[in-house]
Amino acid sequence: MTETLEDGWGATTPESDSLLRGFVNGFGNLISAVARATGARMLEDDDVIAVDSGTEFFLANGAVLRHPLRDADLPAVIERLHEFFAAGAGVAWMLLSAWPTPPIDGMGLIGHPPLMLRPAGGEPPATPPGLVVREVVDGTGMADFARALAGYPAPQTEVFANQGIVDQPGLRFWVGYLDDRPVACAGAHVTDVCNEVEYVAAHEDVRGRGIGAAVTWAATLADPAKPAMLIASDPGQPVYERMGYLRLMRMTMWGGGPAG
Repeated sequence: MTETLEDGWGATTPESDSLLRGFVNGFGNLISAVARATGARMLEDDDVIAVDSGTEFFLANGAVLRHPLRDADLPAVIERLHEFFAAGAGVAWMLLSAWPTPPIDGMGLIGHPPLMLRPAGGEPPATPPGLVVREVVDGTGMADFARALAGYPAPQTEVFANQGIVDQPGLRFWVGYLDDRPVACAGAHVTDVCNEVEYVAAHEDVRGRGIGAAVTWAATLADPAKPAMLIASDPGQPVYERMGYLRLMRMTMWGGGPAG
């Protein structure tokens, strides 16, 4: 008999097999949770998880590959994704892969954003003067989160003004306020493996003052006993490095729909 050797990506492989597997699984579970809370359309099979919110906010429309795919197997998965998103409102969407892929017909390469890791523990610096950071606990807080999220900038962030999202297990959100105005935000998906930091944004008029970093610290230490992981932009990477994040690798991100 030929023994099946563990490769870290089997259907029954524990999420904790590696930090990368934990992050990929966690990202899929995160977008699934947001879809359930908002009533978004969802596709889930052995190869991919995809969510279509029907809005133009790019972080609410996406897909993630669940394991490495042979080049010959990728076109069939991409075809399923095109069919899934075409059956909805026809919004732009992105595909996240933890592995390099060959060119994908009908999609545009967004880039190769860095995946970063910060070891568990540590203490955040002092909060910038005048800033109040509050954890979201209800629908009012999620409405403020959606207003702060517009700092990307991006349209239709109001899809996140939904108490059902914060009620999802493992999802936590923070908003930074200046004079009671929501100006920055960050979220964390607390998994068995890590604090998966997402949705970091700050309004343009408050950038450069440590305000975005302050809300990111809250998400980074959501469970202080666990490491934190995030996908950074190239401009944001130095900010995270100052917080103690380390560069692990680069992911691959493709755009589909009108942006493809």
